[in-house]
Amino acid sequence: MRQFGQGDRLKSAIAQTFADPDGYIAAKDSIAEAAKQIAAPLYRKAYANPVHFSETLEGILNTPAGKQALQHAEQLAANEQVPFQQLFVNVADNGSATVKRVPDTRGWDYIKRAMDDMIDGQTDSITKKVTNEGRILAVLKNKMLGEVDRLNPDYKAARQAFAGQAQLDDALEAGRDVFKASPEAFKRTVVGMTDAQKASARVGAAETLRAQIDATGATNNAVLRIFSKPQQVRNLQALFETPEKFAEFRKTIFAEARKRATYQAVKGNSTTVRQAADMADAGGLQEGLELAKGVATGRPINATLQWVGSRLKMLGGFTPEVANSVAKQLMASEPGAARSVLSNIQRIEQMQVSAEQKRQAVQAFLSRALAIGGGMATAENAR
Repeated sequence: MRQFGQGDRLKSAIAQTFADPDGYIAAKDSIAEAAKQIAAPLYRKAYANPVHFSETLEGILNTPAGKQALQHAEQLAANEQVPFQQLFVNVADNGSATVKRVPDTRGWDYIKRAMDDMIDGQTDSITKKVTNEGRILAVLKNKMLGEVDRLNPDYKAARQAFAGQAQLDDALEAGRDVFKASPEAFKRTVVGMTDAQKASARVGAAETLRAQIDATGATNNAVLRIFSKPQQVRNLQALFETPEKFAEFRKTIFAEARKRATYQAVKGNSTTVRQAADMADAGGLQEGLELAKGVATGRPINATLQWVGSRLKMLGGFTPEVANSVAKQLMASEPGAARSVLSNIQRIEQMQVSAEQKRQAVQAFLSRALAIGGGMATAENAR
C-alpha cells in the first residue's frame, strides 16, 4: 500500500505560501509561446531588412572575439543550410572590385548570440561575477548592437519585444538555481527584477523544492536540511515580499515536517503498523495517528476496530452501536480478515463518487464479507 498525501500535502503547503511547485513546465511553455507570438513576427520583419556593412561592423569582425563569433554564426547558418544573404562589394582605387559574403541581419543576430555564450563562459556560476575578459566582450557586443540597431531599427524593436519574455525565462531559471548561487549574487539578481520576474523566479524555486521532495520521499530530514543551511535560507527569503511572509512559509513547512516525523515514528518497521498508518492517514491526521499509535503500542485489534467502526458510521450511515457491532463481526470472521476489510473500506473511501454511492458500496461489501443473507437486514433494522 502506498502512502497517501505525504508529498502532496507538503507541496500544497508550498503552493499556498510560496508558488506552485508543479508549475515550472507550464510556466516555461507559456513564456516560450508568448515569445513566439510576440517577437517572431518582428524578427521576420527585421531579418528581411539589409544591414550596411559599415566600417564599425567590419572593425568589430576583425577583432579576435569578432572572428570567433563570426565563425560560430557561419557554422549555424551552414547547419541550417541558409547562408548569409548579403554581399559586400569593395571597389579599389584602380577600379577593381572584390565581392564577399557578409552577415545579414540574421547573421548579426547569430553573432550576438555567440558573444552572449562567450560572455557567459566568463561569468562565475555561483557569484555571477564577470571576468575582465567578459567585461571587454560585453562592451564589444554592445558596440555592435548599437551599430546594427542604428542601421536596422526593426532589429532593435524585435530584440526589445523578445527581451521581456527572455527576462521572465531568465528569472525562472535563476529561481530554479536558488540553492546554487551565493546569497550576495542572488540578492543582486532579485533586486533587479520586476514583480513579474520575481513571480517567475518563485515558480523556479518551487520547482527545486518539489524536486527535492520527490527525490527524498518527502522525509522530515529533507525538509530540515533545506532550512539548516544559512545560504539556502537567505536565498529563499530574498524571494519573499516581506519577512513576515517568509516566516509564514517556514512555519507551514515545519508544521508539515513535524507531521511527517510523527507519521514515520509511528510506522516504525512493522508491516502491520505501516499499513494501519497509511490507511489512517488517508482518513485524516488526528484519527490516523490515534489508530497507528494504537497498533504500534500493542493495541492493534481495538485500534483497528475503532477505525473500521468510524468508517462504517461515516460511509455506511450506521449508528455507532450497529457500526461497532458490524466491525467486530468483520474482524472476527476469519484469520487475516483485518487486512482485507481495511483495504476494501479504504478503497471505497477513495472512490470519486457521491456519498450515496459510497453508502451502497459499503453495504454491498458488508453483504459479501459477512456472508449471511440476513446480516444486512439485521443491520438495517437496528439503524
